[in-house]
Amino acid sequence: MTFQGMDRLLLLAHAPRMESRHRLLYLVNAAVLLCHQIDAAYWREWELFHLPGGIQLFVVLNAPLVLLIRLGVERLREPGQGRRISAALALAGLFAVVLHGAYLLAGDDGFDTSVSLLLLAATAVLSPWQLVRLRALARKPANKATAGPRPDIQQVAGHRRSLVRGE
Repeated sequence: MTFQGMDRLLLLAHAPRMESRHRLLYLVNAAVLLCHQIDAAYWREWELFHLPGGIQLFVVLNAPLVLLIRLGVERLREPGQGRRISAALALAGLFAVVLHGAYLLAGDDGFDTSVSLLLLAATAVLSPWQLVRLRALARKPANKATAGPRPDIQQVAGHRRSLVRGE
């Protein structure tokens, strides 16, 4: 890891607690949603929704989801774009739960294994929770006094140099 990478890690370590908890919630929800998409390939979801193109189109349609999640990881600390991406992920999770729930209630025999149901249940809990956390973050005052002290890059670099010298 480069010194610049270490500096970023140190800055992330000083993130306000609420934001770091939201980041963890985002990552867990993203992982569950991606696992659901892997499960969806097993269940041949494109046939459930009558999508032409088979697995090829299914994979292509999932590429934006993967890119959105990756972009969200980078931008989550930004009040505007990061929070919009987080909301989009949570809404995508809710959409999946509602859609698959409707199919299950209609008697469809797909997505009925314990792992499939566990992933849908986890998404049904994590996505609304993520939206609630986003709302709490939006209400949080944006002044630096409430966000806690955040060191600038020069302070972090000076601290790193003192650690390297053994001071």
